Amino acid sequence: MTDKTDAPGAAWSALARLARTGQARIDNVLAAEGLPAEEFLPLLEELAAAPSQTGVTAKSLEGTLGLPQYAVSRLLGRAIKAGLVTRAPHPQDKRSTLVMATEDARRLYPRMARARDAAIDAFFADRLRPGQVKRLNDLLQMMEDSAAE
Repeated sequence: MTDKTDAPGAAWSALARLARTGQARIDNVLAAEGLPAEEFLPLLEELAAAPSQTGVTAKSLEGTLGLPQYAVSRLLGRAIKAGLVTRAPHPQDKRSTLVMATEDARRLYPRMARARDAAIDAFFADRLRPGQVKRLNDLLQMMEDSAAE
């Protein structure tokens, strides 16, 4: 019988399972603190870096979030429904819209980021020692770098 733990498919499945488990933990921590879901954090991170009056184009979010247009559109729809972002026509480009964080989102974002970071720290601390976290990060970074080529 062959050892299947050396197969790329086994590694992929393990990463996917751990990602789902970690995501659920993060969302549970956020929900327990009355905060929006983690899915909004990358969007709010981008918008927090932009001037509140200016915003960013929905098109630019595709690149910065690494999502296709339809996924950005769905995410923005959910974020609007949650009261975290608003859209406005772009003053120089009528085909484009600007996305801005609401005041609620700007107020909630730091709390969300702290709660997420604490949940991630606990998730890794439960499973890996500090040196192992660095080794895992190095391996994943190597894979990410080679995937971008």
